[in-house]
Amino acid sequence: MFENNREYCEQRFENINYNNNKILSNVFEECTFISCNFSETIFKTCKFRYCQFINCNLSLITITSCTFLNISFKGCKIIGVNWTDAKCIWQPITFLKCNISQSNFFGLNLKSISIIESVVRDTDFRECDLNKAILTSNDFKNTVFCNTNLIKTDFTNSNNYFINLIENKITGAKFSLPEAISLLYGIGIKII
Repeated sequence: MFENNREYCEQRFENINYNNNKILSNVFEECTFISCNFSETIFKTCKFRYCQFINCNLSLITITSCTFLNISFKGCKIIGVNWTDAKCIWQPITFLKCNISQSNFFGLNLKSISIIESVVRDTDFRECDLNKAILTSNDFKNTVFCNTNLIKTDFTNSNNYFINLIENKITGAKFSLPEAISLLYGIGIKII
């Protein structure tokens, strides 16, 4: 289906089952992927520019030395991805109504990223720069934030997060009640 070392521009890929394969050194520019299954596929040195993924399965993909620029994921399952393997992730990147659980974003610059109405469980955001990120209406159960820049980050209507106010930069961040009360647990306050 996908030849290696090829450019795909303004193409629409729909209902493609290409799981557990390899895609090497391809450029995808302004492409749309709809209801495609790429689970466990290895993407190596690929470039994705101005692409959309809609209702796709990208779970357990490998993205070694890949570049992402202005990408949106809508309704996608993207579980268990190590985003630190990517060469570069340029904003804006949007995850809308996705499941990105068990993913690793450790140490990445994700300023202004948008993750909205998504399941983000057991995910690693340690040492990330999430300055001005939009992280609204998400489930962050067991997700880790440590030494993370959360300045002016919007957590409105998100839940199940545990964010230690001492270990993270959090000035100007937005939270909703009653979930915002969980911020007090990390500083040793007992709520009765």
